[in-house]
Amino acid sequence: MHKPIKWSSYAENDLAILLEYLSEKWSSRVCLDFLTKMEYCLSMIEKNPNQFPLIHANNQIRKCVVTKQMLYFTEKMILKSTF
Repeated sequence: MHKPIKWSSYAENDLAILLEYLSEKWSSRVCLDFLTKMEYCLSMIEKNPNQFPLIHANNQIRKCVVTKQMLYFTEKMILKSTF
């Protein structure tokens, strides 16, 4: 079952900060590589969120590792990131 992903404003802000950091400290190629990996993970979350382990059962928060950064999401599909 395909579930649409809704980003929280916090997650959008975190992503913007991370991409700015990657652009300034590394290169645009690093940004593109990260975005490619993140898009792949997001597509997997949309297709089957239950394939990712629960890290907080009461709040239905699951974890998906993109790179060294982690992507947390809830069953309600509101993304929360920690970058």
